[in-house]
Amino acid sequence: MKRRRPFCVVLLGPDGSGKTTVAEQLARQPDLPFAQRQVVRWSLNVLPPFESIFGGFIMWWERRHPTPPSNVASPPLPAWQSFIVVAYHAVDMGLSRLALRRKNAEDLLIFDRSYFDFHYLYGHRALPRRVVRWLESLVPQPNLMLFLQRDPALIQRDKPELLHSEIRRQQAIIEDLVSTHAPSERIALEGIDAVVARAVELIRRHAEAA
Repeated sequence: MKRRRPFCVVLLGPDGSGKTTVAEQLARQPDLPFAQRQVVRWSLNVLPPFESIFGGFIMWWERRHPTPPSNVASPPLPAWQSFIVVAYHAVDMGLSRLALRRKNAEDLLIFDRSYFDFHYLYGHRALPRRVVRWLESLVPQPNLMLFLQRDPALIQRDKPELLHSEIRRQQAIIEDLVSTHAPSERIALEGIDAVVARAVELIRRHAEAA
């Protein structure tokens, strides 16, 4: 069956897993059989920027309710703030269905950040996952999810603000996520070149089957 929208790949992994670097290198891979290859961060920006809609109100609230000191780089958002952010992205991606149809179906879109990150990001852990799953019904499903299973020790070396236990927590949630979303693949390799080569192989395989 001919695709009616670009082939969409979502990269998953805690900060420091190499998602952005892998996405940028994939976009330059001539071996991928697509007309154009584009890296997308979060969404296609159908709605106005989040800050232009809610930024003023959130800044006002934070001035009136300062966050107490924390032993991590930035504490999780309160659940209500997290809900606003997650709902905004869910609606934005829901509205992007038409924008996706208008793009060339022979293109490749690589999401180095996507709605699915809200399932596990530390900053949104106060929001129950059932809410994220409920809002996910608005979001177009990707053609392929790739879980970059980098060694937690190496992630912590590059992202010292992430505790080892937090990295493990995020990876466990991602494992559950890819287990319940098809199609998905895991890449448990070290070194960007090896990860990119494996990603190219998997994208080609799934694109040919789509």
